[in-house]
Amino acid sequence: MKNLFIVLFLLFPILAFSQKIEKNEVDDFTGNKVIYTSWEKIKGGNVLTGRDNLMFMLRYENGTTYLHLKWITVEITSISNDAKLMFKFNDDSVATLNSISHVLSGKGEGVTGLSWSAIMGIHAMYKGDDIIKFSGDAVATKVRVYSTDGYVDIDIKDKDGAKINKAYSLLTAAIKK
Repeated sequence: MKNLFIVLFLLFPILAFSQKIEKNEVDDFTGNKVIYTSWEKIKGGNVLTGRDNLMFMLRYENGTTYLHLKWITVEITSISNDAKLMFKFNDDSVATLNSISHVLSGKGEGVTGLSWSAIMGIHAMYKGDDIIKFSGDAVATKVRVYSTDGYVDIDIKDKDGAKINKAYSLLTAAIKK
């Protein structure tokens, strides 16, 4: 019995926070298949301010895959329509996506829960053919986010970069069903 509790205690964090498909349905009005993954953190921000905390989710709709990015900026900024989001992989390849609209930062926009919800952040959506690069073995180790203030390079741990690959795999499997 004691061993069972130990095993459950060790597995709980893995099971409780595993990536999953949050929605998989056909829209009643458009007839389009809509699928999206759970939000996942790929970079923990500064402990005090949350700066550069990054979260993502993938969404498939009407034949297009989108990457949603929530970024705690701490300050007012915006991301222009067609602005770049670049990922550098551990094999030195680069994926470039483009924002689908102009977005402004706002309080709580960079998070999905209550933590840091009073801090400025931004929620941007990106698309592009390079999104398929997340289907390979290479994982993102750095991201460059372009805003109207220039760009910011943010390092990502391999294990966190692999979350994007896993989400892409989950999404493509759900599309094929």
